[in-house]
Amino acid sequence: MRKVITSIVFAVLLLPLTATAQKTYALLLGVQEYDNPEFDISNLQNTSKDAKALKKVFDKAGVTSALLTGNYVSRETVEKKLTQLTELTRRHPDKDDVIFFFSGHGTDGAMCFWDGKYGYADLFERLAAMRARNIFVFVDACHSGTGGQLMIGAPVSKVHPRMAFISATRSDENSIDDSFLILTHGWFTQALIKGLRGLGDKNSDKQVTLMELYNYVYNDVTARCSRYRMVSDGKVNVFHPQLFAPGGMHDEKILKW
Repeated sequence: MRKVITSIVFAVLLLPLTATAQKTYALLLGVQEYDNPEFDISNLQNTSKDAKALKKVFDKAGVTSALLTGNYVSRETVEKKLTQLTELTRRHPDKDDVIFFFSGHGTDGAMCFWDGKYGYADLFERLAAMRARNIFVFVDACHSGTGGQLMIGAPVSKVHPRMAFISATRSDENSIDDSFLILTHGWFTQALIKGLRGLGDKNSDKQVTLMELYNYVYNDVTARCSRYRMVSDGKVNVFHPQLFAPGGMHDEKILKW
């Protein structure tokens, strides 16, 4: 089993910033081979590439990002990175944005890390402790809509007041990791990448907002599912990305492109 894959830590900024400068930090996770045999239910071929490709998009946009793939996507390592993120957001309280992305297997109420399940409730509680202005969560995994349902039902103290969650699927659906090897990315992540690179910028103002991105991703994913379902005689499942967010966040900028 391939276990040693690159881990990139948060870069230290060399140029001085003013106290009011707004920054965006991203933690990007992709895991496709698992230590836990319970998660080896199907081969994943693109999930590490998903996280790496998104890092390139965010790096180009000036986002300070950390990438974890393979066996580095463990509870211990991810929680260390979340702790680092928490400390970073305390430098300029309520001014910086945070992005969390995961691509891998998923189950009801949890993402499947390399060494075990990591519940959405645990993630939301860690994010709630951050002094971020906005938090954007993207999950490309089966049953990821269960995370949104937990977000809605969680106590207010357990969820950051300005957190948006875009799941690849509804709670009872499976996402697609492109076994056709046409896109070389999960279908949800492929749409996310294209949307962030500018195709989601509906009003052409050189920035992509939360609602612009969600609308683009939803339309791209569902259209692709429909096309492949027709050519495969109904063998391709259809899944529907979901947005869970306070109404006041719909026009928030995720990045400039």
